[in-house]
Amino acid sequence: MGDHAFEKGTVGAAPALVDGGAVRASAPGPVEFKTHVDPSPELETVVLNFGPSDYATIGTFFVVNALGGWRFGGAIRGPTAGTTGMLGALAGFLYCYGQTSYKLMGIKPW
Repeated sequence: MGDHAFEKGTVGAAPALVDGGAVRASAPGPVEFKTHVDPSPELETVVLNFGPSDYATIGTFFVVNALGGWRFGGAIRGPTAGTTGMLGALAGFLYCYGQTSYKLMGIKPW
């Protein structure tokens, strides 16, 4: 290990002196956000910044809700599955829209 290796038993102990100066552990640096911050992103901007994971999230919301609608639909399984699937897709879209908006506003890291 390097010069700043810590022994297991010395964690929490006073810093050791090396060449007359105390050795201090450095904290991780701040999270770097994208340089472009838009305080009020428009719908088109947000949707154009959707990534593959956002579309996968929307699809997952759709499938899970459609399967739930099929399972609990009773005599009208098809229409219930279609309705709950579309509501799930809407929920997934709104979730991804919020997360991407936060990223464009600089509230969350990319």
